[in-house]
Amino acid sequence: MTPPFTPRGFDHLALPVTDIAASVAFYRDVLGCPVTAEWPEDALVRLRVGDADLFLVDVTVPEGAWAQPPAGPGRNLDHLCIALAPCDEAAVRGHLAAHGLDIIEERVGDNRHGPTLSLYVRDPQGTQVELLLPR
Repeated sequence: MTPPFTPRGFDHLALPVTDIAASVAFYRDVLGCPVTAEWPEDALVRLRVGDADLFLVDVTVPEGAWAQPPAGPGRNLDHLCIALAPCDEAAVRGHLAAHGLDIIEERVGDNRHGPTLSLYVRDPQGTQVELLLPR
């Protein structure tokens, strides 16, 4: 049966972190995602990623305990992918290097928007972040 709705895309992703300052600095300063709100009562910082939001939740404080993943399976994330607008590949590589980030994997492929280059880095928490460049 066809659902009575049409998904438009992701609204947000909530990412539990143990070093909120380093995580905010990475997503804000390295990847250019501006901070748009903070909710200390939930240990949460919201950053804008294009048309979606990224919520960083500090799980080291009681206010962020709600986002602490269990020790077992069920709440996990392999990686997150941030699609970039057309840009200079060499400049992206230089920017990542200037911030001390190693590209841990590269892939050339195609997605629904056409040919792409994926550059994979790790954020301060060790989460794999795919930067998707149009080609």
